[in-house]
Amino acid sequence: MPQVTLRYKVDAKEAIRKLAATPAGLSKAALKTFRAAATRIVEMMQTEPSPLPRHTRKGQKYPAKPYRRTGKYVAGWHLQDAKAAGIMVLNRVEYAKYVGGLLNVDTQAEIHRGRWILFRDAVTAVMGDVPKLVVNAFRRFQMRGYRSGDDE
Repeated sequence: MPQVTLRYKVDAKEAIRKLAATPAGLSKAALKTFRAAATRIVEMMQTEPSPLPRHTRKGQKYPAKPYRRTGKYVAGWHLQDAKAAGIMVLNRVEYAKYVGGLLNVDTQAEIHRGRWILFRDAVTAVMGDVPKLVVNAFRRFQMRGYRSGDDE
């Protein structure tokens, strides 16, 4: 998962007071933001393109009878909590790397290129908004502190 560095100017005394009063609040606000981003990545990866046409023109690389979808790839996308890593987006279907590629390596099969979204493209699209969302969550926390309903 890409690392994000945040810089945010705060009233240190007030922030320390609020952090001391509710130490779990800040991390819960950030975790909620990351969980929402990870959920969006899963949703993007589960978006199915239209099937290949049944008949292809002579000379094309794809077979006249296209592959048959099982639904395993789409159903395989899920979130997993990990203490050290936070939240992980996973697909353990053995052929997932050939449909959506990997984060740092393009392993997508030619038949899927331009049709199924690449994992790295989904992560890049979603993670671009995360720093702003985390800063907003920190600001809300600084203004009103953590409340028990914030982690739902």
